[in-house]
Amino acid sequence: MVLDNPNPLTGLIVEGPILDPGLRSFIGIWSIPIRYGLTAGELANLFNDEANLKADLTVVGLRGWVRGMWFDETGLPWPRPSPAMVSLESAIMYPGIGLFEGTNVNEGRGTDKPFRVIGAPWLDNVRLIDEASTLGLNGLELRPVVYRPVGNGVKYSGEDCRGVEFVIKSRVDLRPVKVALALINIINRIHPGRFSFIERNGSYHFDYLVGRGNVRGLLMGGDIDEVMRIVDEGIEDYLRKVRRYMIYGN
Repeated sequence: MVLDNPNPLTGLIVEGPILDPGLRSFIGIWSIPIRYGLTAGELANLFNDEANLKADLTVVGLRGWVRGMWFDETGLPWPRPSPAMVSLESAIMYPGIGLFEGTNVNEGRGTDKPFRVIGAPWLDNVRLIDEASTLGLNGLELRPVVYRPVGNGVKYSGEDCRGVEFVIKSRVDLRPVKVALALINIINRIHPGRFSFIERNGSYHFDYLVGRGNVRGLLMGGDIDEVMRIVDEGIEDYLRKVRRYMIYGN
């Protein structure tokens, strides 16, 4: 039995890439997009069918929830599903800015705005914002900021980081995955030799976060157009496939 929960980011907006089965891990266990647009109960329906679990599954549905509803429109208190997920705004940015966890750029952990700021002591934040402003990143304002993250295991703990704060202007138009990938591409270009992806035991955490093994190389090579194509690849097929698992209408 699954007591369903709302998808805090609505059930309408979906962003890839879709996970490569070869990169399944604790981070991503199924071939779905980063932002998959389903409730917990709908996701359970998908797993039960596609993994052939044959569970006697019952989903206790939500009252009054529709697919276009954001969490702050439900009237429910924010549940803080993890220590760093302090607000709906952090959750909105997380599908994209969480990818910075696989890099040597701080992703806002150790601050009161996790996933709403990024930065590093060496980052030219003004140039980053200037170059990003030409890309038409919808729904978002980028502001220069200096902050000092603090905490065990936090990147640059106790150091002043020059960074960027993300101010959400239109959450309907915002696509945080594309924002993050565009920013990584720019940072790599303006800071060759300083920016890097984190490697541990011969593998890259970023690959598991983004769900594709080729995106990192494309970003390092500056092929942002191909990266954006991969983000959109297969999304229409995914949406057609998951309709049969959906419980709620628009």
